[in-house]
Amino acid sequence: MTKATSPAEVGRKLAEMFAKNGCLRAPDLKRRKSEGGEYHAGYEIRLVAEDRQALKELRSMLAGVKLKPGREFKKGKRVVLPIYGKEQVVQFTKLIKPYLPRPVAARKLKKCPA
Repeated sequence: MTKATSPAEVGRKLAEMFAKNGCLRAPDLKRRKSEGGEYHAGYEIRLVAEDRQALKELRSMLAGVKLKPGREFKKGKRVVLPIYGKEQVVQFTKLIKPYLPRPVAARKLKKCPA
């Protein structure tokens, strides 16, 4: 993975990573309305890094576009880096959407609040 510098390059790289094995998790608004405070699911983007070097570059790219990721966790041999919060999810999707192929965007971003 090469280092991206401009916002367009960062958007392209993040879109590539998201399309490959990222996911968007969003709350079920009907369930939230019916259960109220007992339902705690929120907005989350999960990006997967193959190794520690890719994780370091991913963190650097996110910092460059003013996104603050959560704590990474291992999933199998890979490392998952989450991004939490509705505002950050909206910002992330606006950044990557122009660089995602239309079928991928339609499938993976259908729950996006933006």
